[in-house]
Amino acid sequence: MHPDIQGGRSNLSFIWDTKSGSPPHRRHGGLAPTHQLYTAGFTKRVLTFAVNQGIIVRVRQGWYCTPDVDSTLQHAIRVGGRLGCISAAALHGMWNPPDEHLHVSVAQNSCRLRAPGDMRRRLRFSATKITTHWAGTSYSDSRLLLDPISCLIEVARGQPVEYAVAIANSALRPFRYGQAPLISLLQWEAMIATLPTRARLLRLADGVCESGTESITWVRLTRHRMPLQRQVWIAGKRVDFLVGRRLVVEVDGLKWKALCLPRLREASTCNSSAICRSGVGYELAAPVPNEGTAGCECQANGVYSTSRAGSPSFGTEHVQ
Repeated sequence: MHPDIQGGRSNLSFIWDTKSGSPPHRRHGGLAPTHQLYTAGFTKRVLTFAVNQGIIVRVRQGWYCTPDVDSTLQHAIRVGGRLGCISAAALHGMWNPPDEHLHVSVAQNSCRLRAPGDMRRRLRFSATKITTHWAGTSYSDSRLLLDPISCLIEVARGQPVEYAVAIANSALRPFRYGQAPLISLLQWEAMIATLPTRARLLRLADGVCESGTESITWVRLTRHRMPLQRQVWIAGKRVDFLVGRRLVVEVDGLKWKALCLPRLREASTCNSSAICRSGVGYELAAPVPNEGTAGCECQANGVYSTSRAGSPSFGTEHVQ
């Protein structure tokens, strides 16, 4: 018996150590190919014993991972690639649109893709909710998922523009107060420069909008070419959108705002209501009540209809 197996799970864990100076095969996030484990001194018999004891998982032929690797990552590896696009973006902490598919980034020369739940079965796209992205260059050395920049490249190429803007905005803003964002605005600008056909709309992502629904509303309102300002301070309080001179639009992305900045969710609704009750000449458009996207279109169209009708709340500007 191999000495690192005799001691059980804790001793074997040295091959999965993520700290600096650890074996190279653990620096990739808890996934190692068979040949590297053989090089480390583990025999086929030892690996079989470790799998049977639940110490490691044979996630795909020739690949092993630790049991604590996220099940979504294991499914992507079992398919034959890495977690990518909006699935990886969600795992990084970015905003994620409603999508039940598992997005897997696979190499151009990948073959024999497998079912996410059974490595012995071939992948049948008609029977599984899998979306594959045939990847180009990746900036990530992780064997489990794409890095944030590579995720956003796949998002920008394959998702609707409003989703891409919403996800990018979440990456350009800190997830927690005092944290740095996942990517910088310069990195985002450099990335969308490689997508000339979508660059103009993708530049709407600049990290100003604070939730996914707010970003989607921003994209849809800009299509109507209305005079629009975001995150405007009025009478000492901040609102999401100011259309024209007096119409306040509040988009309540509850989940994201509550996560990013404490008490922001409560403050946003109170701010807009207080401003409109203060008698300073502002009116409030009905807020989008949750993280869904269905209400964004209704609100954008409602604001546009109000402006076209010449509502006094819109001020003297005229929409062309």
